[in-house]
Amino acid sequence: MVDRDAASTNRRFHVATYVSGSLLIAILCTLNTPTTISKGCTRLANLLLSSQNRCQAHDTLLVLTHGIASTTNWSVSGDLLDNFFIARKATISNGPSHNMRTKNTSVALLTYRVSPDPTADDALLLAALSETGMQTEAVPWDADDALERLARHDLAIIRSTWNYTEVFEQFNDWLSAVAAAEIRLCNSPATVRWNADKIYLRELDDQGHATVETLWLDRNQPVNLAQALEHLGTQRAVVKPRISATARGLFPTSIKTAEEDQHRLDELLATHDAMLQPFANEIVEQGEWSLMYFGARFSHAVIKRPKQGDHRVQSNFGGSHQPATPSATLIEDGQRLVDAAQEREGAPLLYARVDGVERNDRLVLMELELIEPELFLRADQEAARRLVRALRQRI
Repeated sequence: MVDRDAASTNRRFHVATYVSGSLLIAILCTLNTPTTISKGCTRLANLLLSSQNRCQAHDTLLVLTHGIASTTNWSVSGDLLDNFFIARKATISNGPSHNMRTKNTSVALLTYRVSPDPTADDALLLAALSETGMQTEAVPWDADDALERLARHDLAIIRSTWNYTEVFEQFNDWLSAVAAAEIRLCNSPATVRWNADKIYLRELDDQGHATVETLWLDRNQPVNLAQALEHLGTQRAVVKPRISATARGLFPTSIKTAEEDQHRLDELLATHDAMLQPFANEIVEQGEWSLMYFGARFSHAVIKRPKQGDHRVQSNFGGSHQPATPSATLIEDGQRLVDAAQEREGAPLLYARVDGVERNDRLVLMELELIEPELFLRADQEAARRLVRALRQRI
């Protein structure tokens, strides 16, 4: 009797799943907005990955993947479909092998209130965590109950806390509260503070690491932009706030435009410390390298390129990326940078992304990303599992 009831329940669920899934796809497709569809489907996939009923989660994901694949009125990115099929695989798995299972362990992925769900890239991390039996929760760092929720987890990983540079004083206070509550944060609060201000590049340069030449500009100190460019000996340059992310506040300048750009620099220096760097032509000509290190060991890499006529490699500005294999020399150069950061803080790094250009067969550092970098987990099918293995060593 119990088996018949269970079978009947499953059949009813299958019907409900297909009907509701089909309706969801139909509604999303009427919006004709790929971004909306992507966000909606990714959010549902993340919820399903935490489902206790893997069979039901599998059915729903099956409907979504088939529905998305059959939609023809907009172009679906391969990355989104890849994420769904990986999520499906996680839900129908018979469970992790004995040596991979981590019992009674929970991990929080830190996001922020405006975008509280994990990204499509982090959906792969969720799937890899699920394979080991870990429980997960996305927690906006700026939620009122964030500390209370984080205290229930064994570990918290900073992922998409994308607004922290806009409210850095609040974020800095939050880091202090996390440390006081003895919440295990990756990367550590000390590492995050050091890495948040790009003045760390000067420290690494003083240690002998190759970095892009930089002129440091102090807040409320007048700077003649044309003279600064002449001092650097460059025709083109980029101005950045010292505390910023995702090219926020960045603007290009040149000898030709210095006079009209002066007001923009004055406005920036009224509220921020800044930096002036010669434009790295390699970004346009060859692309910018991003080398990922998990547990301070090299994992994988991508080459990022700006769109035609632009200088920014971020995807939200039209930039693109593709998997690439760096030379042993580039990997070693990146490794030395990661080791230097780890030794300075005396705390293990769960993840690091080394961004730079190749010049004379060596890596020249643009930025060392230790807070909330995109880790391009989609670029290597084993990348998420490598990250989870590094994470398990810290629990």
